[in-house]
Amino acid sequence: MNYVENIYTYADNAYSNFKNYKKKAGIQEGFYDVMTGMKFVSTMVHMITTSEKSCTHFAAEWDRIKEIANVWNHPNDFSFDNSETILFNGENLYPYITKALQFYEEKNYEKFGEQFGIASEQIMMGKTLIEEFKYDPRSQDETKLYFQRWGAEFTAGFAYGMHLGEVDVNSLYDCMAKEPRAEGVFYKATVDLTKSMMNDDPELGMRALDTLVVFVLDLGSEHIGGDWRKPLCPVL
Repeated sequence: MNYVENIYTYADNAYSNFKNYKKKAGIQEGFYDVMTGMKFVSTMVHMITTSEKSCTHFAAEWDRIKEIANVWNHPNDFSFDNSETILFNGENLYPYITKALQFYEEKNYEKFGEQFGIASEQIMMGKTLIEEFKYDPRSQDETKLYFQRWGAEFTAGFAYGMHLGEVDVNSLYDCMAKEPRAEGVFYKATVDLTKSMMNDDPELGMRALDTLVVFVLDLGSEHIGGDWRKPLCPVL
């Protein structure tokens, strides 16, 4: 991968700014740090795309990554209250940023990146909802919950088709609410499946279905705190 040292530098700068925000939040002076931190995230993601030509063996959606980098720098909607709310395209990024800072301090850079990956899917979903579904991120609109519900119904149907028996959709819905990736995964799958049918692109549709199946398998094997006695989704 190209410019790894630059990616690390931008990640470190993003960490420093978000850390400063948390220190200044109590005195209502964290706005600049949050905005600067997001710009560093945008640049960090953009630097990843410089490896497109040299990493041809890496199955990445490069155009998608470029779009994510751009969205981090140009939110459709932004709201900030110097407390525990950083609303970016209708999604509160505060929990993801807080976890990312913790992982960075623990030098667990994979988990640090994972939190920003989850946050990226959330803000991309918000962008689509705002632009294409006229979603108002400041309202109590429950449009986003559609993706959780659709995910629960897909999982129930998948389990039945695999002869695993009937699984209660409402219990699965509760599972989706506990999994921060659920909304983003099923949002992207919905968009990609729609595009595959509109553009007669079966490969895109197959990739979307592959993502859904892998997500269901992950959901069934995840445990809270790594404790095998506490499955995230007991119904699976």
